[in-house]
Amino acid sequence: MRFCQYISSNISREVGRLRRWTGGIFRRRYSDVVVTHELAAQAGRLRYLLSHGVKEKLCRRPQDWPGVHCAKALLSGVMKLEGEWIDRSAFYEARRRSERKGARRGKRPRLADHTEPMVLTLSKIPAWKHLSDEAYRKAIADMIGDILDEYEEQRLAAPKIVRIAVPADYRPDKTKSSPKPVCHAASREERKRFHQRRRDFVNAYLEASALLKKGARRALDRFPQGAFLPPVGLGPLRSPPPASAA
Repeated sequence: MRFCQYISSNISREVGRLRRWTGGIFRRRYSDVVVTHELAAQAGRLRYLLSHGVKEKLCRRPQDWPGVHCAKALLSGVMKLEGEWIDRSAFYEARRRSERKGARRGKRPRLADHTEPMVLTLSKIPAWKHLSDEAYRKAIADMIGDILDEYEEQRLAAPKIVRIAVPADYRPDKTKSSPKPVCHAASREERKRFHQRRRDFVNAYLEASALLKKGARRALDRFPQGAFLPPVGLGPLRSPPPASAA
């Protein structure tokens, strides 16, 4: 959750600076979709991510994508992505101090002085967590091989060297929009079980929320595990009246 919050805020602003865009770059707020414990469901999501770039005719292999992509790291077994972190807050404060002191141009703070390496460590999907590192790498290689076979026509039509130059004011004529699934499941039975668990969670939350609005202290223990308390102004919580009270 915190990682996706970082993506939606910090990286969104960085892309905006590079492309001279204002506002967020993501259409909707982040909301996660549960992937069930099934191997087919988890492998299907991983395959979907690895196929990006190839199925759109932008590159011939997933590992050829020049931007951020996990294919190279997974194939090599390194399981790490390296990049840079820019501490914009520290850079902003340093620049303000420099302006107040009237520093010369050559002594002004540089962005490079507030940039440091950042490493993102990848994890195995839970369904393949038991595999050795070499077996996991082979499973990824087989999956990418299947992707290349499925999208052979698109792959051959893609450029050998990826060079994508998008104007800063570019806006697509049509965007794809589809309803968000409640969960990613490989079987109807598992999807039904998830829907039932979700209904139980929502009902328990609503019951605890209604009790909390009445000021009952015991409502704090009624919320299901993992739930956030609703933002209601209750004032001091009180114990419920005795059952015999009128």
